[in-house]
Amino acid sequence: MAEIPYETNTPSSWAEEVNSWPWAAVRDDRDHPLSWSKGGSCPRCHHKMSLDIGIVFGIIRLPPLIAYCNCGIVHETGETGCGQSAEIERPRG
Repeated sequence: MAEIPYETNTPSSWAEEVNSWPWAAVRDDRDHPLSWSKGGSCPRCHHKMSLDIGIVFGIIRLPPLIAYCNCGIVHETGETGCGQSAEIERPRG
């Protein structure tokens, strides 16, 4: 079981920290990005978390990008992660 309770009330500082992590691009042989990923220690529970997104072509307006703690730690509620989530900035380039 997890050492901190599952909590969905996410402070803005959580999103700021996740936004500060650099995006890494997976590129094809012509140096075009195929997908993006970022990861680090969750600002709340300090377990490893990551975010991976594919490249979307042909869509004028993309839906918000939501990052959430996906550390895999199981809580007494049966939920995994610590419950934190927030809209974050998409990669540029």
